[in-house]
Amino acid sequence: MAGPRWQDPLGLETINSIVKKTVPSWTNGLHAVQLELVSGILDGLDILCCTATGDGKPIGVVITPTKGLANNIVYELSTLKVAAFAYCKETLSNARKAGVRLADVIKECVEWQVICVDPEHLRDKEWKDITESPTFRSNVLFACVDEVHLINTWGLSFREAFTLIGIFLRGRFPASISISALSATLEPGPPTVSVCKSLGFFEGRFKLIRRSNERPNTHFGVQFITHGMNGDQFPYLLPYLASGRKTIVHCQTVDQLSRVYAYIWRLQPDGANKLIQTRVYHSICPPEYNEQTIELIKTDPRCQIVIATVAFSNGLDAVTLLDSLSLGFASTFDESWQEKGRVGRNPHTIGRGVIFANRSIIKVAETYLAFDKNTSPVKCLNSLHMCPVNISPQSLDRHFCSSFLSYTCESKAPGLQSSSRIAVAAVPTLSMLCRAMPPS
Repeated sequence: MAGPRWQDPLGLETINSIVKKTVPSWTNGLHAVQLELVSGILDGLDILCCTATGDGKPIGVVITPTKGLANNIVYELSTLKVAAFAYCKETLSNARKAGVRLADVIKECVEWQVICVDPEHLRDKEWKDITESPTFRSNVLFACVDEVHLINTWGLSFREAFTLIGIFLRGRFPASISISALSATLEPGPPTVSVCKSLGFFEGRFKLIRRSNERPNTHFGVQFITHGMNGDQFPYLLPYLASGRKTIVHCQTVDQLSRVYAYIWRLQPDGANKLIQTRVYHSICPPEYNEQTIELIKTDPRCQIVIATVAFSNGLDAVTLLDSLSLGFASTFDESWQEKGRVGRNPHTIGRGVIFANRSIIKVAETYLAFDKNTSPVKCLNSLHMCPVNISPQSLDRHFCSSFLSYTCESKAPGLQSSSRIAVAAVPTLSMLCRAMPPS
């Protein structure tokens, strides 16, 4: 059996030569991780790639979790003269009104080089037709699952279609193509094993690329607050917003988002263009509005603040964002890390990631950890203020695994409510901060 071709020195040199000619602005060719990915895909390997947000990842037929991410990919590819298309409810509706059958256009493999589609639409009969087309099967190069860590979270809760991605790809796509999966936050151990099983990645039959997702130009911290988050006052945001830095405020619900938006709206000075300075981003907004928000935060100096739900957390790219402010811990460690990955994407800037939390969450996390007899009480958590100190990351990591989503908190600790998962998710976040910041 012939060995790798594109992964050989001559193949790597050829890839970079093609890239430099195709994209003149990339004078140095691909980044090392991009080159490793592209060469592996061209050699037909299955690949699981875990690397920092903003590292740059090649794509082909892309399965995306949100319309926003799909549209963002299409836009970024258009700047490279790559024709791409987001297959979603809105584009399907527009095509039907125009009398165009998208499945037929995709099967021809002429109009677009990249198709972005969400997991739910893969169950449509149109995709059965597409993947049975001889033309499509002979031209498709590879399939890619972006934000693959969501299989372990969204797939086990409100979007079960994520758990069927692997079955679809293995059953409907040619066996000869490369299947790649990308994530900045997929943790080693059980979370990675779970994703590999779901996608049919077996030991010795796929390539694992795992790079650090550390963001050395971004400062992280937890700030404990005395005000609650269920009211209509959020004064702890003001010192950060007053800096004038472009900021993303992450909210846990649409209701919370609305209250934060109303609070900031009331405080904006007379004469300010309130509809430009502060924007909202969530799945209920029209896609055109969300796309405009991304464009404004990137290009308009008047646009400073975006208030968003989880719809903004996965994959969206706005290099101008500098501050990420989260109202409470996200429901999982992956989501918290994704939120902080929205800022500092330009390595020449300094980003800030802050999670606002009530001190009561520490008690819940301590109670959870106390059910392990080998764990001493983490009393020093009570002294946390922006920078955690004197906590053993190893002792915390030992008790964390994303697979806790597969069972209820009640089964681990009978006194805890299911809502306490947020507190449990806070444990690895605090552990991560121990590594990110030296003891004072």
